[in-house]
Amino acid sequence: MIVNKEKWYKRQFGFKRDNLFLVDGDRIFKEFREFVRLMKTIRKEYIVDRKRIGFIKFIFEAHEGVAVVTTIDSQPGANTGRIRLAIAPGLSREAGMIISDLGKDFLFDEV
Repeated sequence: MIVNKEKWYKRQFGFKRDNLFLVDGDRIFKEFREFVRLMKTIRKEYIVDRKRIGFIKFIFEAHEGVAVVTTIDSQPGANTGRIRLAIAPGLSREAGMIISDLGKDFLFDEV
C-alpha cells in the first residue's frame, strides 16, 4: 500500500510536513518555537517572614498557574526567609496583586 506522506503527516500530527524544520538535528515545530519564545517565566526573589513561607506557597497553589514558590533560604534562627517566585507569562499583574495583598499582613519585600 502506497501512502501519501503529506496526508500521513497531516493525519498523524495535524500539520503538514513543510511546517517542520531542523535545528541541531531535532524536529521542532515553528509554532512551538514561537510559543517557547513568548512563554518566558519571570523570576523574582523576596524576603518574607519565615513562619509564613508555607502559607505563601499555599496561596499561590490556590491561584493555579500564577506562580511557583521556591524556598531559597530559611534558616531556623532567623526571622526571615528568602523565596523565589517563578511568575507565569502574562500573569505578572495578578501575581503583583497577590503579593501586595500579602504584603499588607506581613513582611514581603523584593530583593
